[in-house]
Amino acid sequence: MMKFIFFFCASLLTFTLSVKAFAMGFDIQTDTLPHAFMGVLGGITFLLYGLDKMTSSFKALAGGKLKFILAKLTTNRFSSLCTGAGVTAIVQSSAATTVMVVGFISAKLVTLPQSLAVILGADIGTTLTVQLIAFRLSQYALIFIILGFLIKAISKSESMWNIGRVFMAIGMVFFGIFMISESMVILQNLDYVQDTLSHISNPLTGIIVGFAITALMQSSAAALAIVIAIADQGLLSISGAFYLILGCNMGTCLTAIIASTKSNQDGQRAAAAHAFFKFSGAFFFLVTYAVFKDHFLLGIGALDSNGANADAVTPRQIAHMHTIFNITLAVLFLPFINPIAEALTKIIKTKKPKWRLQAKYLDTFLLDTPGLALNAIRIETSLMSNRIKRILKNSCQIVLDGEIDQLNKLRNEEKNVDALYKQIVYYMTQLSSQNLTRDESRQLIWLMNSVNRLEIISDLIGEELYQIGQKRQKKGHEFNKTARNHILKIADASYKAFKYSTKAVESFEVELARNAKPVDKAEFKRTLDRAHKYLTKRLISNVTVEINDYSIETDIIDKYQRIFFHCRKITKDSLKLIEERAGKKPKKNLEAEIVDEILDANI
Repeated sequence: MMKFIFFFCASLLTFTLSVKAFAMGFDIQTDTLPHAFMGVLGGITFLLYGLDKMTSSFKALAGGKLKFILAKLTTNRFSSLCTGAGVTAIVQSSAATTVMVVGFISAKLVTLPQSLAVILGADIGTTLTVQLIAFRLSQYALIFIILGFLIKAISKSESMWNIGRVFMAIGMVFFGIFMISESMVILQNLDYVQDTLSHISNPLTGIIVGFAITALMQSSAAALAIVIAIADQGLLSISGAFYLILGCNMGTCLTAIIASTKSNQDGQRAAAAHAFFKFSGAFFFLVTYAVFKDHFLLGIGALDSNGANADAVTPRQIAHMHTIFNITLAVLFLPFINPIAEALTKIIKTKKPKWRLQAKYLDTFLLDTPGLALNAIRIETSLMSNRIKRILKNSCQIVLDGEIDQLNKLRNEEKNVDALYKQIVYYMTQLSSQNLTRDESRQLIWLMNSVNRLEIISDLIGEELYQIGQKRQKKGHEFNKTARNHILKIADASYKAFKYSTKAVESFEVELARNAKPVDKAEFKRTLDRAHKYLTKRLISNVTVEINDYSIETDIIDKYQRIFFHCRKITKDSLKLIEERAGKKPKKNLEAEIVDEILDANI
């Protein structure tokens, strides 16, 4: 939406400049200004689309693996800084790096001070994109696009297909810059354009314009690419470019701040820290530039041999200024990240959970990186299954002999699980709207099925078994020793099946999942048959046994039977997905599958 607003504003501004030029009697061919108008808009479109596809392709290639690098190499502030810079240089998105870090804070894998160091490093990593754009590679744009298309056309693997997308995206970025730059050749002769650009040399105007462009485009790299395209025609002074760069760096915080409003407190602290770094750094550079302007210009190569200022800024000088700004931020704030983190923790306090039981790892920041979001869902699903496992373990004894307060505990735990379930499902629906790869889509479907089955198991314990327990209490029913043993054996088999299904979900490795084989289905079927035969025979032969007593006992068996069935399905689906992801075909045995189907029909 923000990019659409920017595109509309750019259209309106370009059209206004064209009308103004005609009103001032500018001597130019009738069709030239419309071409310039379309060139600027077309260039911006190619630029935005190329940067977006480049980032998404890099994330698809490396996003799932880089989370392990971030988790393991952020042991101290210096390694965290370097890791943040390195990961962002690869992914080409500081937002993606920040997303990973926020998820790790929630998971307690990194501390808040370590995450702040990663954010400072991520800002340094983004300078690589601007340095790359500053190279005059526009003439090779179509070569990149053609090469990318060929790689995509002949690729047989998803990774090679994404590499092809990266090359095409890079080509589109440079082609967009070329279109903007060439269109500015026409517009640069307009007095109105020159007057407008001259106002940017005013600090306040320059910063506001840079901030607005970046906030609307939601990308500092895209905003700076436009600045570079304009500078390539000699239309920007050094001071104007400097103030635009400060504004662009400040504007990049807005997207994170808006996103953090829907995030947890860790995400809000990270976004606040990012804004603090950028705004404080901008103020520091404004003062420094005013006092040590000549030294600064000398540092970026903007002074000639006689010490005179250059009239216009070059693309390379813009890239250098952007790099110096972000490296200086790291030097200034890295020694003080501990007190900054403490201050943020006090200012942004942990809020009371919205839900009865709040999910720990489902952060909206992660949705832009589906691999990380899927990992968060899997962790939360494992926690949900562990809660169910705890109530399932003692559920049978409680249903058979428990008092009303013990039965109520089962009910309350089921409500906690239900709260987790609703949060996980809502998060999965949000993730499903993202651009997922085939593998990510398979994982999401598997997780949806697993979570739904876990919720059914939880309902069977906390609602249906709970109601049977209440019914048993009201009627004062007592189980004889043999009936009790049959029921306990079935409940124990269901509990073991649940433990194995949990291992299959948690391990996510082929061998571990294969070892997580549930109780033999045929053996479980024999245990069921023995229980039903005994209860039926007892009902027929013993006149003292009431039909209501028989109903209570068979109802309990039925619930654990259904739990066993759902556990088997979770394990089977998990093993199938894990083997497919490992490049191994799931083992097929036609005879065994037929037997399985027959047993399923009878369980």
